Amino acid sequence: MLRLMCGLDDGHDDLERKFQSIRRQLLARRLASRFRTLRPTAELAEALAPLDAAASQAIEHARVVDNDDDDGAQAEAQMDALVRRAICAACQPMGATELQLTRVWQQLLATHSSLSNACLARFCEETGVQVQDATLVTSPHPSRVRLSVLLYDKSVHDAQQRPRSFAWIPALRRLMREPDVELLSQAMTARLWRELRWQQYYPSDEIRASLEPCLHRWFRSCLIDRNGALRLRACLRPQTPICLYLHGAAGSGKSSIVRALLPALSATVRAFLHPELLGAFVKQNLNKPVAHLDLELQRRPNNNDLSVVHVVEMAREPLSATEPRLLLLALEEMPDTAPEQTPEQTPERARGRTPSTALELAGSSPGGDDGAVSGGAGGTQLAVAKLLAERFRKSAAHPDLIVCFTSNYTLCDAAAAALKACTLFASLECVTIQPVGGAQRAALGGAMLRTLIAEGLASAEHGAPDRAPPSAASNECLGIDMRLDLGVGDVRPLVRLLRAVAAYAITMLNAQLAGQAPYRARELDDGSRASKVAKRSVPDEAALGYSTTHLTVASADPAATAAADDETTSPQHTSLLSRPVRLTLEIGEIGTRAVSGGEVAHGGTGEGGALGLIRRVDVTEVKMNRSLYDTRDARSLRDEILDLRDLVPRVAVELLAPTSASELMIREMVEDSPSVVAHSVHKRILHKRGLLFVVLTGAPSEKAISPELRSRASLVL
Repeated sequence: MLRLMCGLDDGHDDLERKFQSIRRQLLARRLASRFRTLRPTAELAEALAPLDAAASQAIEHARVVDNDDDDGAQAEAQMDALVRRAICAACQPMGATELQLTRVWQQLLATHSSLSNACLARFCEETGVQVQDATLVTSPHPSRVRLSVLLYDKSVHDAQQRPRSFAWIPALRRLMREPDVELLSQAMTARLWRELRWQQYYPSDEIRASLEPCLHRWFRSCLIDRNGALRLRACLRPQTPICLYLHGAAGSGKSSIVRALLPALSATVRAFLHPELLGAFVKQNLNKPVAHLDLELQRRPNNNDLSVVHVVEMAREPLSATEPRLLLLALEEMPDTAPEQTPEQTPERARGRTPSTALELAGSSPGGDDGAVSGGAGGTQLAVAKLLAERFRKSAAHPDLIVCFTSNYTLCDAAAAALKACTLFASLECVTIQPVGGAQRAALGGAMLRTLIAEGLASAEHGAPDRAPPSAASNECLGIDMRLDLGVGDVRPLVRLLRAVAAYAITMLNAQLAGQAPYRARELDDGSRASKVAKRSVPDEAALGYSTTHLTVASADPAATAAADDETTSPQHTSLLSRPVRLTLEIGEIGTRAVSGGEVAHGGTGEGGALGLIRRVDVTEVKMNRSLYDTRDARSLRDEILDLRDLVPRVAVELLAPTSASELMIREMVEDSPSVVAHSVHKRILHKRGLLFVVLTGAPSEKAISPELRSRASLVL
């Protein structure tokens, strides 16, 4: 028992694999037994009977059949759903809240995350001993390496109301065999790069070289306590903070790495340090007037504090949490250092021309009392840096709070010094982000196209009532032959091209498979996340009675298309972009009504064809997002879109951006990724599916449009 508890048994790996295959089922049955012991009533026994029966049946099935990773993940998801239903049913008979019972389940998962933890929990229950902490004291001499275990004592730990939960870290066996912090930190860094690829972000060699030192230091600080010993308790207590300033050209992938970093870091930490770690993401846009930004960051006493700073603190450690979360604070769209202008100089004259229309004259005004267009995208880089440093100055700098700035502009020395004066930003590091190219760009294109096609086919299966549900016997393999020039630089045009190709491919594949068994694309072993699950070889096609579909994506060039068609004469091979595509959009009768700085229209073309319009929104006068300090009747474009989408599935928005500064203010709104603010809840996240933005600029030519807006535009007229 002691060797299993410390991960020292020779057959530990095989036993661990068996334990993980039935862990959730065992814990579900244990949860039901614990509830019945606390409240032995017939009503509670009836509420827990389905969970107990399903868990026992799953355990017996796992003992007979050796499930693979894919089937095991599906079984865990089903068991989690059963546990949630059982907890809801047990609330009334036990006289407890759902949150209280959920915490019991979460504690069971944390204390039984591995075989060593399960043995330790059994030992503590039988002996009444409570473990407070454990460390591994290393030494160059193997005979002096020792395991130090601190037990709970009421006289020593009188500040605690009860013993805190203890569990071994998942990397216990690895550390016990080889207590080398550097090797484990390198392994965690390598795992992070794999997790980023599974999140469909393919970092270039330059990005990896720039980010690896600070990530390695952070992982190392998570393993070592202040006394230099190795932590063996499952927790996240880094000693070194991370603060990154990511800058690069439009479309280089700055926001992509920020979105992928949190899930990749969380997965890495769960695999090595803390199996039940939770992560949180808070996003704040900086491309707005300084007055608006100052209002959102303004601290107020007592319960009146609705600032972004307070939102960050509550997201890291909410009242319902038993420990802090891993929090990533994304401060996006840091403005540029504004060029010096005379009072008479307008943004149009800075472009080398004078305003000639009413729309342009409206854009030359300061845009209200707040000066919406003063200083670049609302404020200079130095002004925003000083404001952030001042507002976050009294906020404690926690090393588990990771800060990421994104900007199209380099950080000037004065702004960097202002930020580093704040403890939260003291470890600021500037990293230049270059667009992916070469092998990474090809891998990104192949993985994204395969994911888009697989998701589209899956949604088509579930949405078509005349087709049978997916089954394991009807899997088909999808091979993709990319013959496209993926270009260089800006990644956004590549993403738009792949989405168009995926939509065309889904239509053709659905037509090809009409009346046949359901189609499901299995991702091939190309470095994507599915390769971790589908490591088994592709089965014999004749044995299962299906054919392998090969999808060829060729250039629209006639010579290239002819060559592609010569190579794909089989009817199972399809060459895309070799035939014309016709798209038809029908819009029915539309009625209009005036709302909040623009015109909102809604109408439809029948069932599922409704379209809403928001007309003539001057971005120098209308807020993109509202602050929690704004009055209840204050409206923003984000509110108008969300409310209109409750009525119609598709919305078109006409934006008036007469100046170069106003073009920068709508960058986050017209981005194809979901739009969130610091205080967003799940229902108020603005997803861009079914949205069309038409931006009317005051630029005399396409080249005069800001690179940030031009990168996001699908079409320029």
